[in-house]
Amino acid sequence: MLKRGSIVVFFGACAVALSACGGGGSGGSGTSIAPSVPVTSQTAAPAATATQSITAAVGGSISVKDANGAGVTVAIPAGALAANAAVTVSLYTGPTGQPFPTGASFLGGFAVDTAGTALLKRLTVTESLGRTQPAGTVVRLARYSSAKSAFTDIDTATFSGTAVKNDDDAKYVGVSSATGTANAYAFYSVAASAAATPAPIALTIVPATPAPYAVGSTLAITATGADANGNPYVYTPTFGTSSVTLGTASATSGTGGTVTFGTVATQGNLTVSDARTGATGTLAVATTTDLPLSAGQSFTYSGNSTETFNRTYPAPMPTATIFTAIQQNGTVKDGQQFNGVSGLYDSSVAETDTTPLQTTTSQTDTYYGYTTPAANGSYALIEYGSMWADSNNDTLTYTYGTPLTLGLLPETGAGSWSNTAAVTIDENDAIDANGSAFYSHRVYAANGTYTETTTYPPGYSSVSDTGTITENADGSGMNATPMGPGALHSAYASVTLSAPQVQTDGSYRITYKVYAVPSPGPSDAPITSGQIPAWYPLPITLYHESDQDLGAQPIPAACNVPASTASSATKIERTINRVDTILGYTDTQTTDKFLVNALGAVCVQMQDLQTLYYDFSGDSQFNLSATPYQTTTTVETLALQSGASTASTKRSTASVSPLSTAAIVAAQMHFNRTVEGLRAARRASVARGLQSLITSRQGGAR
Repeated sequence: MLKRGSIVVFFGACAVALSACGGGGSGGSGTSIAPSVPVTSQTAAPAATATQSITAAVGGSISVKDANGAGVTVAIPAGALAANAAVTVSLYTGPTGQPFPTGASFLGGFAVDTAGTALLKRLTVTESLGRTQPAGTVVRLARYSSAKSAFTDIDTATFSGTAVKNDDDAKYVGVSSATGTANAYAFYSVAASAAATPAPIALTIVPATPAPYAVGSTLAITATGADANGNPYVYTPTFGTSSVTLGTASATSGTGGTVTFGTVATQGNLTVSDARTGATGTLAVATTTDLPLSAGQSFTYSGNSTETFNRTYPAPMPTATIFTAIQQNGTVKDGQQFNGVSGLYDSSVAETDTTPLQTTTSQTDTYYGYTTPAANGSYALIEYGSMWADSNNDTLTYTYGTPLTLGLLPETGAGSWSNTAAVTIDENDAIDANGSAFYSHRVYAANGTYTETTTYPPGYSSVSDTGTITENADGSGMNATPMGPGALHSAYASVTLSAPQVQTDGSYRITYKVYAVPSPGPSDAPITSGQIPAWYPLPITLYHESDQDLGAQPIPAACNVPASTASSATKIERTINRVDTILGYTDTQTTDKFLVNALGAVCVQMQDLQTLYYDFSGDSQFNLSATPYQTTTTVETLALQSGASTASTKRSTASVSPLSTAAIVAAQMHFNRTVEGLRAARRASVARGLQSLITSRQGGAR
């Protein structure tokens, strides 16, 4: 009997001298056998060792004996190793006197080292002991676990003459671990009345990629198992699905399997079962049309945009219309980074816009991801921001500190959500390839209030090249801008507007004041002032958003989606209402996305209605009124085309690329650029209107 280092295992001598090996120690009730010296690593030299190269597809066996002829044979079935490996089997001997369950005796010890190669099937082990089984006992095979600091049962065993062999009992995990010599195995005998019951086995499904999953996609799955004591369990599982139809599932090899999802967005449980033990495991998953099937997927959209200008004050004018033909070609990238966040998708879109007067190109990159799935498998599609740049060197960037929710997944036909106004918008209106003429930085708070700074070209004004707009929660604020080249080059103009104040007749009025001073802000008496009736509803709401999954709806004819592809789709509608009390307009924007199972977003329709109350153009002497003088309506429709670019409107289900709704955020970004362009025009007209007003009041000189 030997003791080497800090590892204690038993073989040979203990089998011969059972009286010396018996134990009445305090080791437990039969569920584990705790050695007196902690077994955390196999530091002792083995009594004998053998190493043999094993071909995974063929398998084999390895035998090792000590000098006394006692030995152990480990049988490795074909397919038990994940790859070809040099397998080492070690035989150990050890001292007696360890704390075993009452009446228990160790019979033999060994270790198996597969050099890091995973086991896919259980092993069988036979040990020659030179003795027969004591009457009235049963034999168990135990494994030492450093996590439990104990030996725990992994199999039953049977004597045959003077040799003992594990049974590969279906109620136990068996010899499933081969992580090296740090795992000690031992056969022991114990009175049948003291033998422990099998530890329950639990199964876990591990997906190769995290949720969410696209309809029609294939997911690779690995099934893992362990008993309640942490002993690993390897098996060939049977994969299935729950009562919710998710698609088809099948085992492939070893512990791996695949699931091919159906073309209907749904949620439910994937199930893995083991007929051998009756153990099962589940994984909650959800599928959605709102996801690209893979990075590198390409898509094509085409459509048009129409801007209509209808001026009614001070006298009706002919309606003006601008028509733009739009073509988009995009691809989905993964592993992208934006604003310090990594691991995002990028919907990268090249766009060509054609009007009767010019053709421009632009590039949009929209960065999005998904929230961690909830316990029920639901999650959200979220946007972190977008970047747009055109061939005129103009740029526009939206950055969301709190990601924008684009959709709740899977689509339920009754989901609703909302976002706040919080966003940072950077706009660059360039004059040439060498630099910017006007740069605007606007920060919206969650409630819709904002601060905007505009940087003008160097030398634009002698007092400052920076203008500021501030809007407060009560509707009050200021628009301060340097006056450009001309008679008022050294002036800084400001327009202040108060919150609506109640009057004696119960009405509410807004007080405005106009200043022309050498520095921003009202440091002098105003050159003019006045009051106008409050033109927005009170109490004021600067921003309100409503997002809703409206379920199945007819696809609009303007989308030009063939009936053979789909006649109805899941409609996701987003409505935003905004009031800008400083530039003087209301803005109502509606975005409708139409999602078709297995295809994704086949169409997006956007409409923006801006109603203008403050006229800074100078045509009507700086008109601030409670009566709107102009409405501007922008309507845009884009439809998904064939995966291969084609002018034909005929499409089939097979030829249309599935894609994420995030892909059409590029369309939203183009739309936003149009809307922001209208706002920028109003911002620029402030300077012109103020200059006209101040010049007329001060005799054309300053």
